[in-house]
Amino acid sequence: MLSRRLAIGTFGATTLAPLGVTAQPSPVTLKVGHPPTETTTPLLYAVRAGLFERAGIKIDLTKMSSGTAVSGAVAGGALDLGGTSLLALIIGHTKGIPFTIIAAANNMATETYEGGLLVQAGSPLHDAKDFVGKTVSAAAVNDIVTLTLWAWMDQAGADWRTLKVVEIPQPAAAAALEQGRVDGAYITGAAFANARGDGKLRTVGKVWSSLGSRYASTAWFTTRDWLARNHAVAERFARVMSEAAAYTNSHPDETLPDMLAYTGMERAAALKMHRAVFSTTLHPADLQPVIDAAAKYKFIDKDYSAAELISDVAPQ
Repeated sequence: MLSRRLAIGTFGATTLAPLGVTAQPSPVTLKVGHPPTETTTPLLYAVRAGLFERAGIKIDLTKMSSGTAVSGAVAGGALDLGGTSLLALIIGHTKGIPFTIIAAANNMATETYEGGLLVQAGSPLHDAKDFVGKTVSAAAVNDIVTLTLWAWMDQAGADWRTLKVVEIPQPAAAAALEQGRVDGAYITGAAFANARGDGKLRTVGKVWSSLGSRYASTAWFTTRDWLARNHAVAERFARVMSEAAAYTNSHPDETLPDMLAYTGMERAAALKMHRAVFSTTLHPADLQPVIDAAAKYKFIDKDYSAAELISDVAPQ
């Protein structure tokens, strides 16, 4: 957990209640954690617009260093709720960590998804079979990107076990690729838009679609114990996030400043990219492709039903 805490409270002027009017109860404060990524945008908008305030919730948001840090803080009780990669929750479930998803975040597989596998413009690598024995960089190893790369190669009949995935932060990945230190680089978001800007790199296929035409890649979650004690407030949180997701999808320009302030992304870079698509509902079908692939490629010991991970407060 980063030491710097961003406390986001309710907005608007506070006035004294007139005599004879019963004061409203204090809002419930939720300690929430999320890395500095675009996925936070609906929550940031919901705070700014007063949606949480009207739902009787105050958000205390901590900017975390990674999704792994978020998962650990929620599991240990330092955070009430968090947002992280779906794969981390899938793996945690098999290890007995009582995670449960209360709202979807963004979908990875859409036609406007901003990300993919890049190679040098003049590279001889053009399809999955060309990557046998090659090295590809990703922001993290053994995460959903690794899963999609392996599935992409496997579906083409290539030996996915020979692919080496190394961790290189996204801002440095394009340079590593141009310098020949890796054969390919899987980059997302503004870094992807920037990397393609000068024509030195090109995209190889729609690797992200190897798990299906639609699936969730991130989610808002808590533990089953916390949910049992705070069911009503969790239900209100999930409802607000659904409303905020719909608004963010239809108002990308208005919500851009929210995202820039939290992520530190440069405005010029953000304007080059397609914005993420956020989910307003969550169905087992949105999770099952990732769980099935995780079992097939031994991220987890066995397959299971996505319904085991989804709480009853998640909007259907």
